[in-house]
Amino acid sequence: MIWQLVKRDPLWRNALVCAAVSAVVCPALPREFIGMLAFFVGVYWLQSQPQRRATDFQAALPIRACDLFLARILAFFALVWLPVAIAATVFLLAGRPANDAVILMEVGGGASVVVLATLSSRVREIAGSQWAPAISWAIVCAAAWPISRFAPPAAVLAVCAVVCMGLFWNIWRQLPPAFEVLSAKLTPQVSSQRATAAPVLVWRPILRSFYQPRTLFFLPMVVFMPLGGQWLFGSVFCFMPVMAALPQMSWALNLPVRRGALLAAALLPWLTLLLLGVLLSNWFAPKPPIRLEWSASNRISEVRPQLEFWRAGEAPVIKSPWGESWQPETVRLRTVAIYNPYSFGPDNSSRFFEWQFRRATEAVYGKAIDYADFKRHRPGVHPLTRQARFAILNLAACACGVMLLANLIFAVMHWRFRRSLGHGQRVLGWLLMAQMVCILWIDLAPEHVSTGPINVSLVNALLLRVSALLPASLAAVALAAVLPVALLCWTAARLFRGVELPPTAAAARSEDRALRT
Repeated sequence: MIWQLVKRDPLWRNALVCAAVSAVVCPALPREFIGMLAFFVGVYWLQSQPQRRATDFQAALPIRACDLFLARILAFFALVWLPVAIAATVFLLAGRPANDAVILMEVGGGASVVVLATLSSRVREIAGSQWAPAISWAIVCAAAWPISRFAPPAAVLAVCAVVCMGLFWNIWRQLPPAFEVLSAKLTPQVSSQRATAAPVLVWRPILRSFYQPRTLFFLPMVVFMPLGGQWLFGSVFCFMPVMAALPQMSWALNLPVRRGALLAAALLPWLTLLLLGVLLSNWFAPKPPIRLEWSASNRISEVRPQLEFWRAGEAPVIKSPWGESWQPETVRLRTVAIYNPYSFGPDNSSRFFEWQFRRATEAVYGKAIDYADFKRHRPGVHPLTRQARFAILNLAACACGVMLLANLIFAVMHWRFRRSLGHGQRVLGWLLMAQMVCILWIDLAPEHVSTGPINVSLVNALLLRVSALLPASLAAVALAAVLPVALLCWTAARLFRGVELPPTAAAARSEDRALRT
């Protein structure tokens, strides 16, 4: 009986999908990106109503509550441990270090604690509090970072095992013979016919549907990833809470409210948080724009700007005005040849180094700076990538990225597309996953090439080209930045008018009951 319940649970199908994806994607991930598996599994975990112990249909069957709970726990653990076990096995077979597999085991242990902590709320009822997933996730994530940093892996796994056993025993001893579908004590209803005043916030029911507690799962990624320069990843996570709120929006589409206003209410707060993180990262960049790094090939320090100031193609011979020359090393970034035009060799003079340094500062800061002045004090100007002109273009590029994703997703959810292809939801999931895989594939570059997030450097290089073509006036730059964003917002609103949203599970059940009666 328990195995039959597990196979009928959508969690089991999601576990098989996660296992297949982890077997293909995880072997290519570097060690610093292995933790992304937790976020991938967490998305499917959030979609499966993690606070529920059984469905209403299962609770009405003559099945004990302990059997329903065991089936649900096994399905949750399959979602967590099948991807972890398969990815760890592939790591070991591919010759990866054993520490990478241990990191995966730590991810599985932390996710198991989150699963059991979420189900520990209101044990006698069929579902716990809606705030339980967000609270348990926040607590475990806050405790996981210091524990993983200062405790050995064996201790982390032991702590997770002890906590899981304690949480499981606490739930098991409180399980009733049958779950409570309704509360034991009914709350008396008081008539409010005499209250004729309008509510203070008429949009409150709609906003409660849009911003459910489970959407707080995406808040750390939307806020903190742009601060580290990874706003392309943040743009994907910015739209995921909107995707989670779309099924709850179906009832609001029948209200006399424009769909454009509903779309703005669902998307605008998350987009604002993302743009705020991008704006703050413009002044709190983690790395300096120019570094003097040791080069094994040159056996000296070289002038090394950020990757957006490198050039594509085979490296030519660089000649100074007085005839001294040097040919930089050509490196491969995936299939593209790039080179650092500001490097120099061991046989070059100090005059050549100073000339290269002035060229590098002119490209990075917009004005040439002598090495002696740069070494003595900080330059009085900001780099081009941290000036107001570039900040406007960067914000516009971020907004365009989110709205392009919105247009693509709304096109897939449009009634014309859904009529021709019945697997719209599955297509959406693969679109989001393909974008994340492409970003990871770009960032997996050789260490001697990478000077930061490569995907961000590529976007910065494009924005620098666009900035050079625009007029010098900030007003003209702002106008040029606003126009594509406005166009994408208009097309997204137009597409959203034809979006078909599936009804919620509660609405579908009430409709079935109405048809039976």
